[in-house]
Amino acid sequence: MALGYQELAQIMASGQGYARGLSAPKVERVEIPEGYGGTAATIEKMKQAVAGPEGAHNKEVRFLAQQIVSEVPSKDYVAEARALFNFMRTGVRYTLDPRGLEWVQTPWFTLLVMGSGDCDDHAVATCALATALGHGCGFRTVKGDKRRPDEFSHVYAIVGVRLRNGKAKWLPLDSTEHGAQFGLDPPGAEAVPKKDWIVVPA
Repeated sequence: MALGYQELAQIMASGQGYARGLSAPKVERVEIPEGYGGTAATIEKMKQAVAGPEGAHNKEVRFLAQQIVSEVPSKDYVAEARALFNFMRTGVRYTLDPRGLEWVQTPWFTLLVMGSGDCDDHAVATCALATALGHGCGFRTVKGDKRRPDEFSHVYAIVGVRLRNGKAKWLPLDSTEHGAQFGLDPPGAEAVPKKDWIVVPA
C-alpha cells in the first residue's frame, strides 16, 4: 500500500524506518579549493553520492522513489518529477551545513536517516530518486549571492524526462528556495549566470 508524503516524512523523522539502530555514518574529509575549482570538486562528490551504494541503485532509495510516485498515472513522467519535487519540499527539511564545512550526504542518509540537509543534499537526493525511476538528472549551479558575484553559491537538481513525443525535457527542481516552483528556476536565478552539470543523460 502506498504511503502519503506526510506519512513517509513522519516515518523518516521518527526514526522508525530503515534508520533505526544504525551506527554513525562513515565520514570522509577532503580539502576543497576556493572558487570554481571548489565548485567542481563538490559537484564531483555529489555525482559520486548519486552513483554510490547509498545512491540511486540502493534498494531502499528505489523503494522510496516508487512509493512517492505510486499515485501518478503510468508513463506520466512529468508528473513523476512533480511528485518528487513535492515530496522533497514537504518531506525533507532544509538544514545548514556545519560551520566551516561543505558537508555532502548520501541520498540514503538524507532520505532515510536524517530527513534533512542543505541545498546540495536536496539536489543529490532528488537526483538519486529521479535516477532510481529511470530519469536523467543533473545539477544546476547559480551565481546568486551578491556578496560573492563570481562564485556559484547555490545548487539544485534538474531532472530530464522523456515526453510522449520521445523528446527530452529538463525540469529544474529546487526544493529549498522560498517561492521556487516546479519546473522553474527559483526567483532571481533567471537573471544570473548558471551552469548545468549532467549526471545521467535524459
